[in-house]
Amino acid sequence: MEFIVVTNNYRASGGGNFPGMDGSNVVYETAETNQEIIKDWLIEQRTVDAAVTPIWSFEPVAAPVQVVFESSPEARSLVGAGTRIRYVGEGQNGFALYSLTMR
Repeated sequence: MEFIVVTNNYRASGGGNFPGMDGSNVVYETAETNQEIIKDWLIEQRTVDAAVTPIWSFEPVAAPVQVVFESSPEARSLVGAGTRIRYVGEGQNGFALYSLTMR
């Protein structure tokens, strides 16, 4: 399939080894940054529908199930009372372990 990739000049010229990007097929180039283009578009729109459409969910389970996962240690400040996620301890490679009770 053929498609156009919108990216910055670093990626477009082959930075990061993105497949197929070597600077030889640039369709459009501007001095504006991606952030400026998005900012201008948002200002032009005046209002943007920020509604989130759920695209996935967990299936209900018959009994409470505890799931343990790794995430940033900085997430520890975001869990606690009122959430079903709790800090469990240190994980590997600088990550932290958290648990989530599925009901």
